[in-house]
Amino acid sequence: MMPRRLLLLASLFAAVTAHEAKVLSKSHDQQKGHAAIEEELRHDRLQKPEHAIPLGEEEGDDVESFTCTLTGASGKDVCDGTKDDDGTGCVWCILNSFGFCCSEEQAQTFKQAIPTIDCDDSSDDDKAPPAPDDDKAPGPLWECLESKDETACGAEYDDEDTEDVDEAASRDATNEEGDDEDYDDEEEQDEEAEQDGDYEDGDEEEDDMHEFVVDTSCVLSAMLLDPDDDEATSEAACFQARDISGNPCEWCAVAGSPFRLCLSESQAQVAEYVGAVCTGSDESFEPEEFDDSCIAHMHEDSGLTHQGCWKHMDLDGNGCEWCNIMGVELCLGGVQAELVEHWGATCVMDDSEHKMAQEAIQQHQEYIHAQKEAKRIERAAKGIPEEEVQEEEEDLDIDSLWLTSDTSCMVTTLRTSSSDDSELACAQTQDAKGNPCNWCEMGTSFNMCLNEEQAEVAEYMGIECETISTDAQQILKEHAARSQEYADEDEDEEETDEENDAETAEEEEEEDDVGDFDTSCILSMQNGPSKDACTATKDADGTACEWCSWNSFQICLTDEQAEFVKPFGGTCDEEVNEELSETDIAEAKAVKEEFWNCIQHTGAGVEACASTKANACTWCNTQAGAGVCFSYEAVVAVNGNEFFDCIIDSEQHAAARNPQDGPKVDTSCLIDAGRFGDEEKCESGKDSVTGKPCEWCQLGSLGVNACLSAEQANLALPLGVTCKGKEAISAPEGDAAPLFQSLPNDFLPCLSQSSSVDVCDESCTWCDLKGSTSGAGLCLSDPVADAVGYLTGESILDCTEPEEEDSPDAEETTANVVLGGKEEAVDPSVA
Repeated sequence: MMPRRLLLLASLFAAVTAHEAKVLSKSHDQQKGHAAIEEELRHDRLQKPEHAIPLGEEEGDDVESFTCTLTGASGKDVCDGTKDDDGTGCVWCILNSFGFCCSEEQAQTFKQAIPTIDCDDSSDDDKAPPAPDDDKAPGPLWECLESKDETACGAEYDDEDTEDVDEAASRDATNEEGDDEDYDDEEEQDEEAEQDGDYEDGDEEEDDMHEFVVDTSCVLSAMLLDPDDDEATSEAACFQARDISGNPCEWCAVAGSPFRLCLSESQAQVAEYVGAVCTGSDESFEPEEFDDSCIAHMHEDSGLTHQGCWKHMDLDGNGCEWCNIMGVELCLGGVQAELVEHWGATCVMDDSEHKMAQEAIQQHQEYIHAQKEAKRIERAAKGIPEEEVQEEEEDLDIDSLWLTSDTSCMVTTLRTSSSDDSELACAQTQDAKGNPCNWCEMGTSFNMCLNEEQAEVAEYMGIECETISTDAQQILKEHAARSQEYADEDEDEEETDEENDAETAEEEEEEDDVGDFDTSCILSMQNGPSKDACTATKDADGTACEWCSWNSFQICLTDEQAEFVKPFGGTCDEEVNEELSETDIAEAKAVKEEFWNCIQHTGAGVEACASTKANACTWCNTQAGAGVCFSYEAVVAVNGNEFFDCIIDSEQHAAARNPQDGPKVDTSCLIDAGRFGDEEKCESGKDSVTGKPCEWCQLGSLGVNACLSAEQANLALPLGVTCKGKEAISAPEGDAAPLFQSLPNDFLPCLSQSSSVDVCDESCTWCDLKGSTSGAGLCLSDPVADAVGYLTGESILDCTEPEEEDSPDAEETTANVVLGGKEEAVDPSVA
């Protein structure tokens, strides 16, 4: 799971990107060139509809105004009483628990881009009569009525205020009698005093804006906590933190949600306005129980649709909402839906909203199509070959999947400790497209490394971003090269050339091992299996992915992974236009038949494998302890892989007659499905242990089918696998894997971080490949890692975390942690 600050940014980026797509699709003709499209998009974002730029004026005069944001940030009442530069009234908007002040034009843009935002630019207001431009600021009557106790009410207007009112009334009476000249002089003095006061108030309001919007001290202190800490420990750490003004932070909870936030006092007041419960260090609260009533209906009915979801209600009596998160659809309660919308999800409550969401997706696809057309016209005008045009279109297809969720630049901030190191690392980093990252800052307590598209949106929200120039990039590269040279010179000069060659060979072997776990291609299936999406994707080396089939199983693989699965009966489409000859087809069938003829001898052991006709099969031991009987082509494919140890000559075979002990796995059903690849054949087969019929099962939205024994099917059901004829989903008895119905939701994001243990996020679990000396392994979601350990006994993947040794001086040991921007010593035994 991404850190919360990234998720909030990602949701805003995705929303504004979708709005740009909508504007572009409505405003331009698909036959226009690239320059015309960019001009229309710029015109829509900068120019006000009712006030076109007069001819002769500079384009720079029409820059977004942030007068409302700066002057009216301290609260709704101040915002409604503030005017923008063009004289229109400012508007107060609330996005979930966060309020801000903006101009009328900006409010309209936000409402089109973010459906859940609530702005008070309508004529309906309980506190003051509506004005043509906007709501008037509430009068003294409402300010008094809002007082919650006698002390607060009396503090609003004291005796001095009453005397001032009497003096003002007396003065007005005198002026009415004819002392107009004195009154005019006095009025001018009052106006000058008011103007001076306005400047001072403006400074105070600007300070309040920085305190509320820019101050992330409390929020960041909570992000630095250990996610495994209990509620009391995290709450105590929040109380120890301080906001930018030095005031204690407050601990806030949202009803019906398991999430907690550490906020400053002003932020906590806004959060309480929308239903949150916030407490200071001298208070405590009991969080409400997590409401799972809506999502429970998906467990009861695996075929639940959006219309079926809307018929149910959560514990608060609110209708359930149908949410789409990266292609995964869930039925959630109101509070849960509000939370996942921070993560870029789209939640709808009726057919009209569902239709609007589908139209937004269609508009984005039209935007991508328009970009392709513009690129094609531009390339054709320059005479660039068609092959390069197709490559750029493939990149656009990838962009249509990821939108603005490219985290290549964002993760740089998380991997470095200090802001200086983060800024330097950001300057040396490139995004997924190979473009340099941008360093963005907001105040003194928040900074982030973003790509170009994300920086564009951030600047629109008032965040300052700096793009590293090409010259600076070249200087940084040269500096890195020189630093590497100095490091090489410092190495021991007594090392021999042979040792250096051995070290180089070992590093290349490590790269090859890790390369087998390149998940770039398999991630193209995150929205469902698609051959077109697969072939349009490229792996980490820039090579096109291949669409591979293994009977009913279909998957997107890199070219190296594709070569590995072919000897096991897999077939991959390499976009070769030439037709296969009958000899090629016969050889492919023979390879597949030989594989299954050998694999079926696995259960009988090494002797049965060796006694096959013409010694066509070979026994291979594995690091998991169990052995397997492979055909010749399969042995060639796994040769050099540390996990397999194959007996390739007669001497080795004589020395390893007895198979290694390992987990007993019934492969009879799997073999029948692999040999015939048919649901009917699967159901007609029986497993070799109990004699029960095999079962045909499917894994979530990935479209992966498998033929399993009855026992294997029961173990797989809690992992989100659905098997034909199985109505109820229940966990196995004993130390069983937990229920986890949305496997593709967390499985692919964690799997994408399998390049190394350092990249694997703390919300996922790193599993070492047994027997690997190069540190190869997989990054899995916690439930999947638990299931792997349960099903294999940690014989293939080791997902256990290393135990920390107790220090003899543990009682006196302290650790330095950063809370609220301050480094403090904390006793680990207390944490």
